Amino acid sequence: MKLGFIYAGQGTQYVGMGQSFYENDEDCKNLLDNVKLDFDLKDIMFNSDEKTISTTRFTQPAMVAVANMATLLLKKNRITPDYVCGLSLGEYSALSAARCI
Repeated sequence: MKLGFIYAGQGTQYVGMGQSFYENDEDCKNLLDNVKLDFDLKDIMFNSDEKTISTTRFTQPAMVAVANMATLLLKKNRITPDYVCGLSLGEYSALSAARCI
């Protein structure tokens, strides 16, 4: 059987996204702590409001970060995809999972 990972596009964001990954896995914590932007992505992801997290400037890096954390956790548990695809913004996460970028 083949396995595929499908990555969501913008519009699926919510306040608190990725927080359980961050709080329960050291590698996910390190991944998010090492994101370098001109704003505190973690604070926006975990503590903002729906309007703020839905602002494209914040949504897009948050979505990619969460997708990368989810992929990291799956791969740590020896769950790797044969195929990846993404919807719109999710294409970047799919490319990252496929190690193209």
